[in-house]
Amino acid sequence: MMKNAFLETRRQTRNKQTRSKELCQIVNQSKGKKYLLVQINNFIKKKDFDFFNLVKYWFISANDISVIPFNFVFRTQLIPIIQTHLLDYNSLPSSEILVSILRIISVLTAPEAPTNNFFSSPDVLSTFAELLTKNDENITKFTLLILSQLCIKFPELIQFIHQINLPSQLLSLYLLSPNEDISGISSFFLCQIACYSSIERSAEIIIALLNFVQNGNIKAATMLFKGIVFHFPLSPQFSDVIIQCNFCGFISQFLPKLNQNHLEIISLIFNSLSLVVTNEDGLSSFITSNLIALISQLDLIQPSINCDVFNDLTQLLCNLIVNENGDIDSQIINAQIIEKMCVCSNLCEYDSKIKTFGFLSFIIQKKNKIMCQIIAENNGIVPFFELFDTFSDEMVALSLQTLIIFINILPEAKILFDQFDFDLFIQTVDQFEIPELSEQAQVLLSLVTSC
Repeated sequence: MMKNAFLETRRQTRNKQTRSKELCQIVNQSKGKKYLLVQINNFIKKKDFDFFNLVKYWFISANDISVIPFNFVFRTQLIPIIQTHLLDYNSLPSSEILVSILRIISVLTAPEAPTNNFFSSPDVLSTFAELLTKNDENITKFTLLILSQLCIKFPELIQFIHQINLPSQLLSLYLLSPNEDISGISSFFLCQIACYSSIERSAEIIIALLNFVQNGNIKAATMLFKGIVFHFPLSPQFSDVIIQCNFCGFISQFLPKLNQNHLEIISLIFNSLSLVVTNEDGLSSFITSNLIALISQLDLIQPSINCDVFNDLTQLLCNLIVNENGDIDSQIINAQIIEKMCVCSNLCEYDSKIKTFGFLSFIIQKKNKIMCQIIAENNGIVPFFELFDTFSDEMVALSLQTLIIFINILPEAKILFDQFDFDLFIQTVDQFEIPELSEQAQVLLSLVTSC
């Protein structure tokens, strides 16, 4: 009897998995939509709660959430079905079904989904508040995620978050959770709350978060930096608080603790700093923290580590070099950043070459002779020619202008141009059929060939 029961359980499990896979494979096809409608009608008739698991699998199977036909889904009876059973969650046959419902809602409220108010009504919000009192990690995780996502779409809901005293619980309870997902979601959520809080309260939250992730909670740190990158452009007050909390000083202590297992965090750090240095006070803090030297010492300027990390770092360097700031120039020279970028320009793949081209262009346009000499000594003009036949007319114009500046500042460097086929170069420029570009190409040619 036990064997038969076991086999029957396995058969039912396989049937569920097969049905789920069938639905997953046709997420964004017309037959998939019809299939979903059939399942909705079957649920209305039979009340088979496995329906929620099927829909959950259907949503989470999509590697790219943008392929989900949200507008179609929003027009079906799925939404009122979910709303009804969420509000009456105590009558569900198991907590597993409730978790499936919450997971579905987490997709329907995702930032990538069209804005809707299906799950922001007072009664639904009160239900979410009740669910946070349940001692179930999955229920807590998805409820926090949903509330955070709703606050992205409706920032005014932060007032409700304060009414249920969630900020204090996030700091004292959920952020400290041994469940990394709960801790990570709490970290991002607290960034949201800080963005819309008073300066004093915002500073308290940010300082608490920085102190917490300093102790090595990688998931929370990842979500903290995501929160900073997301919210920094939204509020000048929030960006000022980040800088005033000595964010750059924190990075100078935190970055050396990371390694090649933490590439996502390193990339997010560079994205965060790229935003910080666009602020005058942020740039000053960056200089004081001597982060350029640290980045150089940690040997992070090499595309072989990770292309995305290298590109994000290069963007940070570009954001720095466009500033007319002698201290930044000195730090870049002393840390041998230009030499390393010249080496990378010869080794990296196309996307990274484009990034190094941009950085070296900014360097030359500063008209700093010492910097131009470093580029010349390290053959840094190679990407200007290697990439030329892939450039748009705007990039060709930038390249020509930059090379003309380079020769005018450093005439002795024209010997470097002997390695390139200038006849082919001129032909490539002429193919654009833009007189101004052809004229600039001839100016460059005359400078290179003059005695």
